[in-house]
Amino acid sequence: MARANRIGAVALATVAVALTVVGVVVAATNTNPLAVTRDPLALNGYPPRTADVRVTLTTGSSVDATADVAINFTSNSAEGVVQVPLPVASLAVDVRVLPHHVYLGFTNLPSIVGVGWLATPVTVPNLYGWSLELTKPDLYLITGFAKTITHSGYSTTYTYSRPHAPVSLPNGLPFALPSSGLLSFSITTGSQGEVTGASATLASNSSATPLVTLSATVLSYNAPASVVAPPRRDVTRIDGRTLRRVFGTSSIGSLLGPLLGTGSGQLPGSTTTVPRGASVQ
Repeated sequence: MARANRIGAVALATVAVALTVVGVVVAATNTNPLAVTRDPLALNGYPPRTADVRVTLTTGSSVDATADVAINFTSNSAEGVVQVPLPVASLAVDVRVLPHHVYLGFTNLPSIVGVGWLATPVTVPNLYGWSLELTKPDLYLITGFAKTITHSGYSTTYTYSRPHAPVSLPNGLPFALPSSGLLSFSITTGSQGEVTGASATLASNSSATPLVTLSATVLSYNAPASVVAPPRRDVTRIDGRTLRRVFGTSSIGSLLGPLLGTGSGQLPGSTTTVPRGASVQ
């Protein structure tokens, strides 16, 4: 019996030593042995069904905004609540993107805007293509920019920059931007090449201080994300032209005036107003 116990002890010790040796060898030959356990965003080569993303916009003026966006690549839909701090209140806009329509809900300012939800027809791009790029982006296709690569743990950040880059943006933005500037953007990937974040900044050609910065951070992949349209009775359907008319009302104009820097608060180019509480058809 004593001999059997000794043999058992030797066997257990041998197995323990073998496992220890294997662990040391794996750790020595794997450049990042704990990447899988440390990287909660790893996709294992499969495109994500959903993504939760935090988007932040900062400018050199008083315009700042944040949004937590849930994207469903399978249903081609997305929803996010955009928070815009204002001098007298915080404007929260619930944005829901569904096939063929975008809905805007003013949850904390319905009496000022005059409607609960606005809906405008749009052509939504195929979001599934985005999921493929998030799985492992084709960064080699990016050319014409100076590039730097930095590593931090299991993350790799690719930064691209180009001076005197032409800037083409829509009219009516509540902040001024030059027609050209120093454009920089970065893409951060995780242990398996999946995108974990991205950012873009624009500065003047004579200064490195950013005029505007847009960043996106992936909070999670494949979490439940269901986007539904608001009740039809609460929706006012409008097109892009009448959307400007709603935001040109005197009530919301007085609130947004300091933000837009227009004095009257009307959006640039907006001259038609709608009385408070009116419904635009």
